[in-house]
Amino acid sequence: MPNSKVLNMTSLSCFRTKMCTSYMEGNCKFTETRCLYSHCPISTRRCPFYLSDTSFIRYIPVLCKNIVFGPNFEVIQLNCPYGNDCIYSHCLDELLYHPIFYKIIACKDLLEGSCKLTFCPFVHKKSEQRTLRHYKVPFSKGLEIPPIKYITLVNRIMYNKGNADSSKRAAISSKGDNSSTSCSSDSKDDFDSNLTMQLASLSTKTCASRG
Repeated sequence: MPNSKVLNMTSLSCFRTKMCTSYMEGNCKFTETRCLYSHCPISTRRCPFYLSDTSFIRYIPVLCKNIVFGPNFEVIQLNCPYGNDCIYSHCLDELLYHPIFYKIIACKDLLEGSCKLTFCPFVHKKSEQRTLRHYKVPFSKGLEIPPIKYITLVNRIMYNKGNADSSKRAAISSKGDNSSTSCSSDSKDDFDSNLTMQLASLSTKTCASRG
């Protein structure tokens, strides 16, 4: 059983966000599940963060209803009118390697025997488990977004210009409106129950079948 490689936050921001040139030329020596680059020319994974402030995310770990998926969740047709600006996940990689999901739930395949994925998005051992943190989704006013634990909807990103510290955080501007919405403030450190039901059904065998 190969050891599953764990991605740090920097690696997670760029993992499979570029097409594999070797795959495009027909000579990639890795399978889709072992390659650091995308094998999905229709919908390559987008970086989930705003790199200027990684507490803000570009999309949520819920699959877009405008994408046509195959039996193994491969992208068959991209029909989303919002394109790269869509706040929903456009491929399985965007969902499984989303910072709100990645290395949070135990690997079902490993619990049942073995896991063959090189970059398994599920937890293999306690040291891999990531601590859940809150993220904000900007530019979300007027959009229909399901309530998700650990996500806050805000109108825009507004930086504190008076703070020159490199670790400055973006402020949430809610002046003049009440559209900024925070999901459950439950202090229990677990994953969103509705998403757990959806994502737990995506076993690593489903991922492996693509490779």
